[in-house]
Amino acid sequence: MTKTELENPETRQALKKEIMAEIKQDARRRRLLNCLGCLTLELLAVLIPLVFVAVLLARTGLVQVPLLTSWLYRPVAPSRTVLPLAGSNTADILIAEISKPKVNPNFGTFKISFNESELTTMAKDGLNAAGDSLPLKVDSVQVAVDADAVELFATSPQKGRAVTIRIRFVPNVDGGKLKLTINELKIGSLDVPPGASGMLATLLDKSLASAMESGIGQLGQLVNIELAKGFLRVEIVPKNKLLP
Repeated sequence: MTKTELENPETRQALKKEIMAEIKQDARRRRLLNCLGCLTLELLAVLIPLVFVAVLLARTGLVQVPLLTSWLYRPVAPSRTVLPLAGSNTADILIAEISKPKVNPNFGTFKISFNESELTTMAKDGLNAAGDSLPLKVDSVQVAVDADAVELFATSPQKGRAVTIRIRFVPNVDGGKLKLTINELKIGSLDVPPGASGMLATLLDKSLASAMESGIGQLGQLVNIELAKGFLRVEIVPKNKLLP
């Protein structure tokens, strides 16, 4: 375009309109890109937590997440297999154990020991007594004891699979009440974080406290718990002074 043409008012006006149109089109393009960027960020902000939660649920096996569950769920195994005592129940075990207590006359207490099969039998009875009060349906349970922790292993029937749950905890007594410190909580292939473990510890405290009350609690007040390989020993102040 020559200088003479640019000096023409009509030409200058047309050129100005063309430039303004290009500027407006460029501004609209930038606004559209900005909107798409914001929308993408918002979608990611929503999708990332959803995917994260879906992955966690898939690893537990408690929820059937398409594609993810079959890929990520792996059942956890107990440290060893422990079977309950055939034809026995909690009452039979308690009667047998209190007939051979270790008495501490200095403190007016006595100790009784439970092996893993006895503990598994008592846990199974406690499971049946708990019924629908448990957060999950559980169809099998076993207890293994090491010197540093108690292992509770259970299975929960879900759609097409048995979800495995393994809890390792240290029991102790505080003011006659059973307290638990959870070292490990694994549901399927998911290691449950400490915060959730703490909530489960509270639930287990209540469940086991109820079991203690219906079982050992009938004999007296719990004052101490000791762990050994394959055994759990409890120390009790008897309610009835005629006991050991």
